[in-house]
Amino acid sequence: MIREKHTTTYPELELCLKLSQLEGTLKFLDYMNTGKTVTGEDFPRNLTERNSVDRALKRIQESRVLFKQIVNKHKIKHDTVPAVQIAKL
Repeated sequence: MIREKHTTTYPELELCLKLSQLEGTLKFLDYMNTGKTVTGEDFPRNLTERNSVDRALKRIQESRVLFKQIVNKHKIKHDTVPAVQIAKL
């Protein structure tokens, strides 16, 4: 069975997903900064934390791109009215 590609994109939904991922990452970092191990020691700052920060920054950039798509998609375009046409009214 061949699956057809769904070509319609929904940037609003993708933005919601990216923001949820970002929120989870930041909550994880907060836990890493305030949490304790089973023995009562502070969690070590390691590669996991640095990678989490990098992923969060990438998700922020992706969210900005999606937001620009949404804003451009719903932009109201005004046609200018010539002064001569206004004068005739």
